[in-house]
Amino acid sequence: MSAGAEDREKGSDINEGVNSKCSYGFRGVFRTVPTYFGLQKAALGLSPQERRTKREEDEDLRFDPEHYAADFMLQEEDENICNALQFRYGTGPETLSEAHNALLQAMKTDDSVARVHRLIGLTEYQCYHLLLPLLDILCANAYDRRVTCGERSVESRWTLITVSATFSWLDDHAFQSASDALNSTLRRTLVFPLVRNRKLAAKVAQDTISVLRAGTLSVLEQMLQVHALLEGPDEYTTPSENVHPLNMLYVQPYCLWLAQEHRDNRPEMRRGLDRVVRELEETELDQLGFDLDRIERSASESERRELPQVSLDDTVLDLMQQHLKICTDEQQQPTATTSSTEESSPCSSPPSLSVDSETSCVGTK
Repeated sequence: MSAGAEDREKGSDINEGVNSKCSYGFRGVFRTVPTYFGLQKAALGLSPQERRTKREEDEDLRFDPEHYAADFMLQEEDENICNALQFRYGTGPETLSEAHNALLQAMKTDDSVARVHRLIGLTEYQCYHLLLPLLDILCANAYDRRVTCGERSVESRWTLITVSATFSWLDDHAFQSASDALNSTLRRTLVFPLVRNRKLAAKVAQDTISVLRAGTLSVLEQMLQVHALLEGPDEYTTPSENVHPLNMLYVQPYCLWLAQEHRDNRPEMRRGLDRVVRELEETELDQLGFDLDRIERSASESERRELPQVSLDDTVLDLMQQHLKICTDEQQQPTATTSSTEESSPCSSPPSLSVDSETSCVGTK
């Protein structure tokens, strides 16, 4: 058996409930999902592959070429787009804050600790596979941080949930590779949020790579930010425990797993992260679909057609006619002496025009 085949065999049970059609959340351990704002209910009751198919069909249906073309044409002028493209994205502190450490302790329950304890000893392939939904969440978080320039807005929770395929469609088990997970998120940035721009998508990809390259602690810190963004006492949280369903389904288990891996500093996790980063660095952003090249080319051609077409020859001729009129008017005025006329006459060509003197001052010879 080859090493790759052996890895796949060992990693086949990484999602505990993936063989069940209705399995959701971290490693597919949940059979039911509480309702929350942003959940696509069409995903419920479908297998992982069916969820993916329905999600991509929905994206194709909702993609708006005119909206995308407008953002493309305004990318050098629109303040929101310019600010998002220029934003400097940080990868987080070298140590967790006291508040974040306290939050991690609060996440620990008997069930959650036992569930994470079963992940001790994962292979590199298993770590890689478990990182793919996490990559989708990180990418959605990076998009919101960039478009808000690090200042979360009232739309941030909606943006995070909507842009993430994992959060909106519970579509985490069907990712085949890091490139696949990245492209699924970037596609959604071109369909749903207010700012839809391919240059911005490329920046978001680089932000995500920088977080992953910085290591497990950096990824953990970003996920704790996601936890804080989702949390809050409102109608979309679970009343009994005040825990957002997505924190229960994904974020808390991922945070506890990342904290354990950071503490143990296992080489399998480091190699899994390195593999994800290598794949992302080699990913071409021309696999997003929607025929973006054609839309951008058509928008540019349309703008050129709408610009006033002024011939250079017509412009020069118009300036010459204005100049000749001035000369003719000056000739018709009485002058004291020939020398004064020559000194004051405007018949000499202006420096900006290269015009033959025989045509510029009629009758001055």
